[in-house]
Amino acid sequence: MQIDHVYPLALAWRMGASGWPEDRRERFANDHANLLAVWGVPNGQKGDSGPAEWQPRKPYQCEYATKYIAVADEYSLPVTSADRRTLGGFLDRC
Repeated sequence: MQIDHVYPLALAWRMGASGWPEDRRERFANDHANLLAVWGVPNGQKGDSGPAEWQPRKPYQCEYATKYIAVADEYSLPVTSADRRTLGGFLDRC
């Protein structure tokens, strides 16, 4: 088992977290709402990809989409149009 960031740290950095104060970056990195226990192989495949580039297996897509959107909203992180389309597809199947 590994711990994964639903909204990846490196992606968040590219999407604006690089300008955050250190305490906000630390809070984001340790936020339980953004952490998920996962198997190592899928975590390695996901890397720092967003939903348009990597999708979990169908049984987990609804939960993943819900968490991703909630974290993005909580931290005012952008969601690309490609990620938005992918997440919308996940949510349509909830």
